[in-house]
Amino acid sequence: MENFTNIAFWIAFFFGFVQVKSHPVLTDSKLNYMQENVICVSYYNTNIFPAQSDDLLLLTVCFIFFIQPTDSKFYAPANVEAHCITTALDCIMREFNGTVTDECEDPYEYIEQEVTFLDRKIKNRVDLGHVLTDSTECACEKWSEVPFSEFLKKANTFLEYVNAVSSQ
Repeated sequence: MENFTNIAFWIAFFFGFVQVKSHPVLTDSKLNYMQENVICVSYYNTNIFPAQSDDLLLLTVCFIFFIQPTDSKFYAPANVEAHCITTALDCIMREFNGTVTDECEDPYEYIEQEVTFLDRKIKNRVDLGHVLTDSTECACEKWSEVPFSEFLKKANTFLEYVNAVSSQ
C-alpha cells in the first residue's frame, strides 16, 4: 500500500506540477490581436468630382458610386536571407509606421505597440552585431504586396523564424 501511495504521489507531482508550459514565441507582439481588431481599407480617387460644383447631392452620389474601397497592400517578408533579417525587421516596422498607420483603423493601438516591439527587437539584434544593410537583395520592395491579413501571417511566420534563429 505504501508503494501505491508513493507512486500516486509522484505521478500527481510530475503530471500536475512539473508540466512544461509552452510559452508563445512572440509574447510582446500584437500581430494576432491585429488580425481581428485592425481594419485596413484604401480609398483611391478617380477624379470624378466636378471641378466647381456646389451641388452636395451630386458629390455624395459620385462618392458612393465611383470611389471604391480596395484592400490595402503591404510588402510581406518572403525568403529572407540570414544577413537580411535585421533589415527585414526594419522593413516590417516601417510598413507598420507608414502604410498600416495611414490606411488602417486601430482602436486599441496595437500598431503602435507592434512598432515598439519591432524597434526593441531591431536594437537587440544591432547590439549583437547584426547590422542593417542597404543592399538591393535585402530591399523590402522585392517582396510581393499582399492584403493586410496575409501580411500579418507572413510577418508572424517571419518573427517566429527570427526567434528560432536567435535561440540557436
